[in-house]
Amino acid sequence: MNTAAGTLKGLLMVWLLGTGAVWASDEAEHPGPMLSPAAVVEAQLAAFRDSSDEGLARAFSFASPANQSQTGPFERFAQMIREAYPELLGHQSAALGTAQLNQDTAMQAVDVVSREGRIFHYLFILSRQDAGACAGCWMTDSVYQTPAEEGTAI
Repeated sequence: MNTAAGTLKGLLMVWLLGTGAVWASDEAEHPGPMLSPAAVVEAQLAAFRDSSDEGLARAFSFASPANQSQTGPFERFAQMIREAYPELLGHQSAALGTAQLNQDTAMQAVDVVSREGRIFHYLFILSRQDAGACAGCWMTDSVYQTPAEEGTAI
């Protein structure tokens, strides 16, 4: 690699780290203050796609403390996902749509293509945590399946 290309690559990496950008190929394993709301949603979607207990535990770790107190402990959360949101487990693909960010809250639209090839629309609601071990981290407060074209076949 020539020096100019290496310098450019190094500057790009510094810029990406400074912006908190996380690429889909670098899915986060744990919440962190450098993760954007979109990166948190992508990490949870990757964990749901895995659909193993380890994947569901990873998804649960991105749930806010308030969310965890309502849906937990983990075993209850995993059962809820398996029963209420089976289309998330092992899904073929997911695409992030429109996002709205307002200081410490965010809403992220997501389209999921299930294992069976059906499209489901979701809205992830996130908040930036202000205390505790994840102070400064974006975490998911709730996930809603939106009714528009629910279960549309592709």
